[in-house]
Amino acid sequence: MFRIAIDQKLSIGQKLLITGEEYHYITKVLRLKEKDEIIVFNQAEEFLSSVLSQSPKDVTLLIEQKLENNKEPEKEVVLAFGYPKGEKIDWIVQKATELGVSELWPVITNRSLIKLDENKIEKKKERLYKIAKEATEQCGRLKVPNIKIFRSTKEMAKNLNGEDILLIPWEEEMENTLPKEKLKEVKGKIIVFVGPEGGLDRGELEVFNSFSTITLGKRILRAETACIVATSLVMYNLGELGGKGFE
Repeated sequence: MFRIAIDQKLSIGQKLLITGEEYHYITKVLRLKEKDEIIVFNQAEEFLSSVLSQSPKDVTLLIEQKLENNKEPEKEVVLAFGYPKGEKIDWIVQKATELGVSELWPVITNRSLIKLDENKIEKKKERLYKIAKEATEQCGRLKVPNIKIFRSTKEMAKNLNGEDILLIPWEEEMENTLPKEKLKEVKGKIIVFVGPEGGLDRGELEVFNSFSTITLGKRILRAETACIVATSLVMYNLGELGGKGFE
């Protein structure tokens, strides 16, 4: 069933007046009519609703039933990555959202082929949030990942605390794999940081108090591929993909 994210408190019996992009999506894309059903959700709850009425500019939904939703991962997994060029970032945001990350941190590193001022950063965040929101609606999650754009690894480091674990896929690392048992014991966030095309400078990593480099295998992956592979491995070992994870 189709789903839309609503940024407000929801309750049974409530009438929702939908306008703007959501109105266009419901009436022009989905072509829903009166009494047709659609799921509405916020960052905490999900409800079944039906179309109560329509006008040329808005549609009213009636919330009818609360639904159970257990699709959010138990632990917070953050994907940080060197800000890529072109539209690759759109793909990373979409797929990482589907995999269940709680936050997405594009980082402008020394080798990132992009420069952003404060105004452009806010516009980029708005666009990336929209992509994450649409992916959340599609994959059945409740929470749209938070988007934070950092202008350096130093700025990123300020958002880590002592209970977080930082994992960095490194092409020169040949032995260390994911610390499977340690992942399950982490009390803070599990942060995966993938470098940009061309990799990270070792000097950029000196700002972090502690981190573990890991290998993703024998082959060198493109940055966007590494983002999804690393995230998938973490989720699998947490039991969020394909069962209960490795024993």
